[in-house]
This record gives sequence, C-alpha cells and structure tokens, in this order.
Amino acid sequence: MIRILLADNQPIMRFGLKTILEQQEDFYLVGEVIDVTEIIHLCSEFSPNLLLIDVELLGENCEISLNELFEQFPALKIVIFTNKDDVNTIRKVVGSRIDGYILKDEPPETLIRAIRGAMDGDIWLSRNVINLLAQPDLLQSSQDNDWNLTERETEVIRFLIKGCSNIQIANQLTITEGTVKNHLLNIYQKLGVHSRAEAIPIIINGWGEEK
Repeated sequence: MIRILLADNQPIMRFGLKTILEQQEDFYLVGEVIDVTEIIHLCSEFSPNLLLIDVELLGENCEISLNELFEQFPALKIVIFTNKDDVNTIRKVVGSRIDGYILKDEPPETLIRAIRGAMDGDIWLSRNVINLLAQPDLLQSSQDNDWNLTERETEVIRFLIKGCSNIQIANQLTITEGTVKNHLLNIYQKLGVHSRAEAIPIIINGWGEEK
C-alpha cells in the first residue's frame, strides 16, 4: 500500500482528492492537513510514503521548507499538486528533488500515474511544466555551466527535460539509441548521478540559476 498524506487548504479540493485516492486499491490516505506546521507531526505519527501537497502551503521560501522535510524524512516522496504555474516557483521546487509537479487542471489519471511513478523512483511533471522548463531562454548553454557538457550532450539534455525516451531522443537527433545511452552515461558521470530521476532536478536547478 502507498501511504499518502494530503496537504491542501481548500475543502472542496481535499474532498475531491480524497475521493480519487480512496478509489485506488493500492492507496491509503493516512491523514489530511490544512497547514504546513501539521505536516511534521503527522509524518512522525503515521509514517506516510508520500506527501501530496499544494506548493502554496509552503510559502515564498518553498524550497527551504521542502529541504527541511527531506532532511527529517529522507525516504518521503513529495508530489506537488497545485495551480501555481509560474516558472520561478517551479524551478525552485523541482531543484529541491521533489518527485512530481502536477497542475490541478490535469485529469485524475495523471495524478494517479504521478504518485505511482514517484514510488518507482521517477519524476513526474505536467506537460505545461515541462514546456516552461524547456524554454531555450531558461536553459543556459553548455559553455555557461560547470559540467563541461558538449554541444551534443546539451541537446540530449533538452530532450531529457521534455520527458523524451531514449528512442525519441535518437530519432530527434538522427543518431542511434546506443549513442544516446552513451551520451546519457557521460552526462550522469559529469553530474555525479546514476539516473534520469537524479539528473533532472540538478539540471533544472543549475540551469535556472542567475549567473
């Protein structure tokens, strides 16, 4: 069972989410909170696997609040479910190694997939979130980062952020899937990570910083 703690200050939204979550046989809702100060208490008491939270509850310093949660509960998965779609908030939050950022205009199936994907180690982002993060003017060139990425590796990363599979990246760049895998291995080595799930937050956070 996936033990879920729900954090949202809108009663109608909580009711709707509770209904959706309780329809899933592998989901178990351990509690609901309307204030961020309650989260630590309930996480300690009920040991949820995943926190489903509206980023607006975290305030302006949302990334600090998230990092504090991860420090206290390192195994906790956190999926953001919100209406907030400004790129600055998204960039800060995704850089805090969250496990998903889903907008509230998505169909319920997307949220369900995001929760299950997060538990499998994947990062789930709404399509509009991906499009915002992948805007060329928000991504610095390979010459402006500290990872010594080649031009081709930078191209691969752009498609990686968009959620493309290895074969999709290969088709877009007119190279073989094996070549894509080699580029990804080099990228992971330069970033000091082992997977897409680890790489994406680092990339977004690093390319989003003001130079």
